[in-house]
Amino acid sequence: MKESTLYHWISRSLPQAAWTRIESGFTQRGIPDLVGMYDGRTAWIELKQGVPRWSPWQRSWATKAARVGVRVFVISIRYYLFARARTLDIAVWDARRLFDAGNDLTEVKLTWDNASETFVLPRDADMLRHVLWQ
Repeated sequence: MKESTLYHWISRSLPQAAWTRIESGFTQRGIPDLVGMYDGRTAWIELKQGVPRWSPWQRSWATKAARVGVRVFVISIRYYLFARARTLDIAVWDARRLFDAGNDLTEVKLTWDNASETFVLPRDADMLRHVLWQ
């Protein structure tokens, strides 16, 4: 599954938010792939497939943003659940939480075990909305 497919899953599961997809190559290195706005709040989201790996530029951007309280997340596809039921299992890492825990984001390795949350879309869309814009 491509990152663009993950974007479509998220935007369709949370249609009440305003979404902008940011294409790499047209921006500064490290800027997340997606920005979502809801209820006066903004969430920056890096989309990944499988076990996520951050580039040095992505880590740097997330560190600067987390330091000043910006909502930055990494969302990765873990796997499809029941393809016929059209559900998707995702994991979410909150860069602010990692940073607030005293982690140096340039050193943090993202694993399934240190994900902040896991969700099944579209079933858990309201919980994902709460995490992104709480």
